[in-house]
Amino acid sequence: MRRRSTQIAAHTWLVLLVLVYVIPIWLMIVTSFRSPTGGGVFRDWSPFALKAFIPYNPDWSGYKTLFAAGSYFPQALINTLIVCAVTLVVGTIINLLAGFTFAYFDFPGSNVIFTLTLITFMVPFEAIVIPILSIVQKLNLVDTLAAVILPTVANGFIVFMFRQFYRGIPKDLREAAMLDGAGLGTILLRIYLPLSRPLMVTSAIVLFISQWQSLFLPLAVLRSPSNWVLQLSLSSLQGTVQLPSWGPVLAAGVITLVIPVVLVAPFMRYFKLSLLDGATRG
Repeated sequence: MRRRSTQIAAHTWLVLLVLVYVIPIWLMIVTSFRSPTGGGVFRDWSPFALKAFIPYNPDWSGYKTLFAAGSYFPQALINTLIVCAVTLVVGTIINLLAGFTFAYFDFPGSNVIFTLTLITFMVPFEAIVIPILSIVQKLNLVDTLAAVILPTVANGFIVFMFRQFYRGIPKDLREAAMLDGAGLGTILLRIYLPLSRPLMVTSAIVLFISQWQSLFLPLAVLRSPSNWVLQLSLSSLQGTVQLPSWGPVLAAGVITLVIPVVLVAPFMRYFKLSLLDGATRG
């Protein structure tokens, strides 16, 4: 009886915790369909009013305005998808090869270099944005999407996961392949890569989400509205002359929320498994 009461209390707490996150999101979605006329988008809006949770008489004017001619949001959405796609592909390859190198080779100074790699994801980004901006300026990459991609493809946390995972692979597999005449490339492609597919998916998810929600780096290196990414465009909507209504702002928030959920949700089952496995190996 006591155990059942504990389970009920735990489930109740989890439900309340979920509602704390779900209710604001649902209010944002419903309010994005409010008509901008007749009291504004916040008409009948109250967290304690039943009408606030019901999308009655939905109005698409906020979404239409968001994608109307002259809006920077569509181009920002395209730019963000390009940045995310390039980052997750190139970043996964770079981090995978780095983790494989640390796990496969034992060279002088490898532990020191690996420790420095771990430190990189512990340092706040705000502390290194000025050196990054200086390097980007010297490479003449300011106001280009490359300035957003290049500083983010290498991730110390992902390198750590690949290194730990590869160190846990039995050496007998590698030695048997070497006896059969397999080279380093064959061992990587035929043994290590197939075993690390879930971890590769996890790497792609981490890189995608980090770029999708990135604001500080794009704010520092991007100048032209035509090169803006999604978070920059979203932050510029509030209080602008171009889109002064809250309808487009909330519509942009909904789109920003829905796209990563649709793209990432089918692969989330790999995230937990590979994260736990990669962190506990070695």
